[in-house]
Formats: sequence, structure tokens, C-alpha cells
Amino acid sequence: MSPTDTLGNELKNRLWIESRLDELGRDYNGKYIAVVNQQIVAFGASIGEVKRALRARTPSLFPSCAAEGATITYLANEPSGMLL
Repeated sequence: MSPTDTLGNELKNRLWIESRLDELGRDYNGKYIAVVNQQIVAFGASIGEVKRALRARTPSLFPSCAAEGATITYLANEPSGMLL
């Protein structure tokens, strides 16, 4: 995957998160989520937990589901979120 493709996917993930921030905040309040291809593929209480879950994913199901290729976001206990 080229750097341009990577940046394009990152932007799509961030826009997807932003458009659903209230809903995601209710469902994943106070947690980190990992998004790949506008889909939540892992969540947890810490970044380490999320990265371990990403590494444990079956590569055939999520071939681009590496910690380096995912958008990891913390959803605060408030209506706003923080994109990492």
C-alpha cells in the first residue's frame, strides 16, 4: 500500500469516526477503539490492549488489520473524542 493510499484510508477512518462520535461515545465510553476500513475491529481500556487484539486478528479476515494500519482513537467520558 502506498503512502497516499495509507493517508487516504486514515482520512476516511477519521471522517467515519467524526460522523459517528456521539454514537461511538455512548457505545465505547472511556475506551480506545481501532478502526480499519470504516469498521471497528478492536476496542479496549488501553492502547496496548487494542494493539494486542489487532495482532490476534486472523490475517485472512482482516489483511490490513495491523496496529500500524489502524486508526486508534480514545473516546472520552465526555461528548467529545480525541483522535490519535
